[in-house]
Amino acid sequence: MLKEKIFVAIFAVTFFCATICGNFSQKVFAEETGAEFESVSYTAPITLHWLSKAGVPEAIEFLGTLSAADILKKVPARDPERVEKANAIYQEMHYTALNEYIESQGYKNILDLGCGVSPRGIVMARKGINYVGVELPAVAEAVEEYVPMFLDDDQLKYFTIASADFTDHDAMMAAAKNIDGPVCIVSELVLVFLSREQQDALFKNVHEILKEKGGCFVTSDYTTGELFWDGTAEIYGEIATRRIAEDTVRLYAGISETDFSGTIFDTHKEAKDFIAAHNFNLQEVPLLIDASKLYSVKSLNDTQINKLKKFAKKKLLWVMTAK
Repeated sequence: MLKEKIFVAIFAVTFFCATICGNFSQKVFAEETGAEFESVSYTAPITLHWLSKAGVPEAIEFLGTLSAADILKKVPARDPERVEKANAIYQEMHYTALNEYIESQGYKNILDLGCGVSPRGIVMARKGINYVGVELPAVAEAVEEYVPMFLDDDQLKYFTIASADFTDHDAMMAAAKNIDGPVCIVSELVLVFLSREQQDALFKNVHEILKEKGGCFVTSDYTTGELFWDGTAEIYGEIATRRIAEDTVRLYAGISETDFSGTIFDTHKEAKDFIAAHNFNLQEVPLLIDASKLYSVKSLNDTQINKLKKFAKKKLLWVMTAK
């Protein structure tokens, strides 16, 4: 079975997953303040958990509001140490790749599709970069509630959360209306949750925004299978990677219910043809400039780090511009 089919479906862990499933079943509490937040799904805090385990400072900071420890205990892994390390590296690579691209290209406006509880918006607002996160209402309300805990008044003016279904034309145009100048639209583990019809609507909306504002659409969603499997294999080898993947499959199968039939392309060519049909130019760029700067690799040996650095030079990040 193709990697795209197996792993894209399993490891896309965002609030968007929860929203699509309608699986808002757990109350999450702020560990430090005791404040109660909106009901969210079991999957909601896990991205923050993995980023925190990677050592990403802002994720450690935000994990005070959303904890995943009890959730992960529900489906014990046979090899928990490697499962944690592999997922931490995988999540940090996704997260860092988009942040690195945004800053390296000098973008001052960000539109983050399916932003979930990613700390990206807080980081960008602290740097004076205009950030608009797009999410469905239940998630957007929770984000609006906790963001002021991490930004001062001057920084808050750079942060906006828009309640919108990004397949809805009017809602997407409203989300982007106050963006002035070229915008970097990003998608992190979102496209694989959309049916072909939903992807079609999203690409049409993104194209219209980019034609008006200028800029690009950046994602690694269509290469995430290789990103997890090949990246993990560089560190642990093929046999161990299969075991790690099986454990991770069991974890997400136990905490989430999502039907991925008809959402994932069988090959990169099919995805590229779909993108071209929506009047986009596509450029493939290296995932990371230097993977050795990731927080999560500090516990690896020199051989593993060098392999990961070489792997990150593969063209796993897709950059689209409107024709």
